[in-house]
Amino acid sequence: MLVAEFSTSIPEETEDPISVHPNPSSGIFRLSAGVDVITSVEVFATDSRRCSTISAANASTLDIDIGHLEAGAYLLRVLDSEQRQQIIPILLSH
Repeated sequence: MLVAEFSTSIPEETEDPISVHPNPSSGIFRLSAGVDVITSVEVFATDSRRCSTISAANASTLDIDIGHLEAGAYLLRVLDSEQRQQIIPILLSH
């Protein structure tokens, strides 16, 4: 007889999420990782097109400038030093 146990609980998030300020912005966004470090940031348009890739060199705070892109909604894919990702919606306004 085979018995399987499953847990339906969701583990509590203990890590500090990455914050982005200001949001919306006219071009420069500051990412703050708290206790983690940021290794890379990718900027995606809402149609899934990658617009930019930024290497962060293990920074806990990073300023990114995407003022050259058209105004609109974008998604940031932020990777930390343990290759965990966080998807953050941002709004670029000119």
